[in-house]
Amino acid sequence: MNPTETSRTDMLNQQFGPYRLVSRLGVGGMAETFIAIRRGPGDFKQRVCLKLVLPFFRDNEDFIRLFEREAKLAAKLRHRNIVGVIDFGEIDGTS
Repeated sequence: MNPTETSRTDMLNQQFGPYRLVSRLGVGGMAETFIAIRRGPGDFKQRVCLKLVLPFFRDNEDFIRLFEREAKLAAKLRHRNIVGVIDFGEIDGTS
């Protein structure tokens, strides 16, 4: 099975934790990226890029550790051409 065949375009316009998935930017071999709206207290809204592990890799502990390591390293980077990391984790079994 091709991992990209299990993408989550069916989640568009649905809530994923504090995020509402607006549109899919792209999908690679191990993860896919979405434009999402992050909501907070009051009328707080922030447009973000959300990277989600493909369902095919969700139970692969080695891959999840790699994904978390990537997030931690990327969070240390500061450059106008690099998307900043504001959060990472798991929601309902999905990283």
